[in-house]
Amino acid sequence: MYKILITLLLMPTLSWSQACQENNVKLQVLGSGGPELFDGRVSSSHLIWVNGEAKILVDLGSGSAHQFEKTDGKLNDLDAILFTHLHVDHSADLPAFIKGFYFSERHSDLIISGPAGNEKMPGTTKHVEQLFGEDGAYQYLNSYLNPNKNSYYKINPSDAPLDKRDIHSLKINDEITAKSIAVNHGPIAAVAWRVEIGHCSITFSGDMSNQYRSLAILAEDTDLLVANNVITEDTSGIGRWLHMPPSEIGYIAKHSNPQKLLLAHFMTRSDPVKEQAVEIIRKSYSGEVMLAEDLMVVALKSPPKHNHGMATNMNQPVLNHGEKWQMDKHTRRMFKLMSQRVETEGEPKELGSKLNKDLQQLIKGCTMTGAAHDQLHVFLMPYMSAVKELAKSGSKTALEEVKHALHEYRIYFE
Repeated sequence: MYKILITLLLMPTLSWSQACQENNVKLQVLGSGGPELFDGRVSSSHLIWVNGEAKILVDLGSGSAHQFEKTDGKLNDLDAILFTHLHVDHSADLPAFIKGFYFSERHSDLIISGPAGNEKMPGTTKHVEQLFGEDGAYQYLNSYLNPNKNSYYKINPSDAPLDKRDIHSLKINDEITAKSIAVNHGPIAAVAWRVEIGHCSITFSGDMSNQYRSLAILAEDTDLLVANNVITEDTSGIGRWLHMPPSEIGYIAKHSNPQKLLLAHFMTRSDPVKEQAVEIIRKSYSGEVMLAEDLMVVALKSPPKHNHGMATNMNQPVLNHGEKWQMDKHTRRMFKLMSQRVETEGEPKELGSKLNKDLQQLIKGCTMTGAAHDQLHVFLMPYMSAVKELAKSGSKTALEEVKHALHEYRIYFE
C-alpha cells in the first residue's frame, strides 16, 4: 500500500508549466473591487488571455466593459463569459457587452454560463432570459437569444449545477475547458470556476465561505488561484457566513497547492489591511501571494512546481473519469466506523488514538489493487498525518483536518 512512484507523479508537473508558457496564458484584472462606489476600484471582473487573444471573461461587475476598452482585447475573440454568481458587482455589465458585439460585427456564438438557480436567485439561463427574452428588460436585443430570429451571432446560456461534491465540465472550444463546483455564498447560488487551457489552469473562488470545502478540490495544483479577500480576519456573523477570512484562504491554498495566489475583490473593510491578510495566509501557504489592482496582468510563466519536499499531486486524489472509486467491503466498513467516531467526537487525543488503531486495522485487512488502491493511498497520506497529530496534540486544528479529510473521502470514494 505504501509504494510511492515519485518520479511518475512529478513528471506531469513540468508539462503543465510548459503548457502555460507555450500558450502564453495571462490573467488581466479588469476589476479588483466590490459593490461599493467609493472604493476607487472597478467591480469584480477578470479576463483570460491566450496567445495574445482575449478569450474568457469571468464576472462582469460594473465598470468592466469600460476596462475592457482599455486593454488590447478584441470583442470578437471572446469565446465565453462565466459568472461565479449573479450579484450586481459580478454581473451588471453583461448587457453592455451584448450590445457592444453589434458594433464589432460578431459572427460567432457566445457561451454564457453561471450557477443554476435556487430559492433566492434565478439560474443563469433564466437571468439571461430576463434580460434579453421577448419580455425581457432589454427585449430589443432578443434576436441574439431567440433561435427563430436572424442575427449574426447567438447567446448560448447554460447553468452550472449547484453540486458541492462533483466537478462539472463545460467545453469552450478544442483547447479550453471550464470546470465548476458549487461554493457557499450564504443564501446565494454560487460556483467557483477553473479554466483549463491545455494543462494550464486558472481557478476563481468567487464570493464564498469555505463551508462546503469544495474549492480546494477544484483548485488542486492550479497554476493561479484567484481568491476573493472581502472580509478581515476578525469579521463575524453574516460576513463570515458569506465570505472567507484570510486564514481560510490560507487553508485552501495549503490544500490545493496553487503555483500563485492572487487576492482580489477588496472592499473598504479589507483593502486597508490587505498586507496583514497576506501575513496570515503565509502561515499556511508559502507560495507567491499577489494583490490585485485594476488592469494588472499576471503572466503564467512560472517554473515547475515543488511541493516542499513532497511530490506534487500526492496531497489529493482525483476522480475516476468523473466517478467515485469503488472501495472493497473492508475499506468501506472501516471508513464508516471512523466517520461515526468523529461524529460523536469525545476527548480529542483519545479520538486520535482510536482512529490510529482503526487505520492500522484498515491497512492490515485491505485487499485492494490497481488504480483505486493507488488513489486511496494518495488520500491516506495527509489523513494519517492529521490523525497522528490529533492523537499527539488533541488540537482543534488537527480535528478540523481529520473532519475535512473524511469529508473528502466521501467525495472521491464509495
